[in-house]
Amino acid sequence: MTLETIEPYLERAEALWSDEGVLPDAERLRTLALETGLTQIDSESADRRALDATAQARELLDAQQTEEAVGLLRQAVLLSPVRLEPHMLLARHYAGQFESSGDTAHRQQARQLAIRCQTLSPKHTPSAELLRTLGMIEQRDTMSWKQAALITAILVGISATMSLCTRYTMTPPVDENARQEIRDHFENTPPPEP
Repeated sequence: MTLETIEPYLERAEALWSDEGVLPDAERLRTLALETGLTQIDSESADRRALDATAQARELLDAQQTEEAVGLLRQAVLLSPVRLEPHMLLARHYAGQFESSGDTAHRQQARQLAIRCQTLSPKHTPSAELLRTLGMIEQRDTMSWKQAALITAILVGISATMSLCTRYTMTPPVDENARQEIRDHFENTPPPEP
């Protein structure tokens, strides 16, 4: 990949991202790469450059030089839209910016990047946690084991009661004592609590 082909691509991709305020999807970036003359062979060089940019950005973040790191991470995301790490590092940065400033544009950027992480790796826990922190995953989508156990216990209780009702409704007990026990059971048993 030569600088003559990569720089116009990066400029146009960055302008697209900045102007629209939306992270370009992989298909849009591929189309843009073809429009600017990048070839399939150039993609390997772009990937290596994205890895280098990510490594440099990590070092800059450790040194608290966030502005330079953000520029490199944006380049890495645009050069290799399938790499998870630059997306996640950039998402965390924007989430931190949102928390400190309250600017919803930062929240939107963090959300888009975290969603892209989930698209790249659906079981990626850090991006799912970030989305939850940003309020983008509702509680019903992430049921805890305690909630599942409670629902199961309620359903088992209802099932046992229903089978008892069905059994004695279909074939009522002949013994009067058994009938009284069933009446007492249903009159004295409180309904399950939600």
